[in-house]
Amino acid sequence: GKCHACCSQRPRALHSLEVECAANAARQARILRAWDADQHALNITITTLAGKTLSLRVAAKATGAELRAVAATWFGIPRTEAKLVLLGSFSKRIDLCIADTDDFAELAREFKQLQLQLLRGNCRLALSGSADTTLRLWDLNRGCCVARLQGHNAAVLCVVVNWPAQIALSGSADRVLRLWDLEKMRCIEVLQGHEGAVSCVAADWSGQLAISGSADRTLRLWGLNCGACLQVLTGHQSAICGVAVDWAKAQAVSSSLACEIILWDLECGLCLQTVLAPVGRDSFPSRSLSDVPTAGTRVDAVCEQQDKHEMVHQTFTIQESTCSPSTCSADNETLPPCGPVRGSGDGTVQVWDEDGKVCLQTLHGHTGAVLCTALSDGNWR
Repeated sequence: GKCHACCSQRPRALHSLEVECAANAARQARILRAWDADQHALNITITTLAGKTLSLRVAAKATGAELRAVAATWFGIPRTEAKLVLLGSFSKRIDLCIADTDDFAELAREFKQLQLQLLRGNCRLALSGSADTTLRLWDLNRGCCVARLQGHNAAVLCVVVNWPAQIALSGSADRVLRLWDLEKMRCIEVLQGHEGAVSCVAADWSGQLAISGSADRTLRLWGLNCGACLQVLTGHQSAICGVAVDWAKAQAVSSSLACEIILWDLECGLCLQTVLAPVGRDSFPSRSLSDVPTAGTRVDAVCEQQDKHEMVHQTFTIQESTCSPSTCSADNETLPPCGPVRGSGDGTVQVWDEDGKVCLQTLHGHTGAVLCTALSDGNWR
């Protein structure tokens, strides 16, 4: 795909990024001044394994998340990789790791000075999108939510992530895609053009291209560098529910709720072949995209049609940059191999063992059904 003249608009985006960085630096400076003025503040020294040191005063009411953000910025590492550990003997604390929700009030009553060590590790992360219109970034090592991304106006239906670059692309029932900077926890681009819910997405991060499928029966090819739609592919007779791409061959395969499967040539934007798949009982989930809440409707409507006896929830599982509908049953002893992280209709994110038979961890935070997930392998840096 070739980017259009809109690429010339990117300097404005870069200028906005510089302004945002300056604002973050000013915000942290204000936090440090407020901490220093606190009469109950602790003197904290943070060291790294490389021998670098940061000494500062930290307010008793400061949280672990705030201190971790300050330390990560100071030492120039991603916040998601920073972990703070208490050095010394603390009889009242079994866990010496500083959690994001911790404050220093209890330690301030007992100590005036603390030594911490900053450890840098590759976290195993997951990103989930929900009918509550938000995305949440999870640290699976610590079992907690480290970021909540807001911006969509309706259910988030699909997401794909470039973990090394900490960039994510999400599609929503509000008809737009959003490009996110997971390090700075903000939206950096909005891709508009679809006239229906965006149900699936795939990305070529090296080529800065993405393709999305929608309930408007079209696929759109996007230039991520310029935020422009490069091509519109038409041919489906019903809502598109899945897409997979061979970027090297510039070919894509998309599927619809009417069981159409179309092979596309992305270079010329032509349909190469159309196949009507046989309609089987389990070909597609019982709920269609028309049942997913759109902007202005109740976000929990997506949960209303679940079978309460079999507890079957629809979720969209991200595997190798594709999005495909799947179902899982709590009463089924043989769970489908849809990966170690699944979203549920009750708003939780569940971490399963490799065989998909034992739920190891349940993460709470979303207030609506979790419709899509993306998982890092923990080795992206």
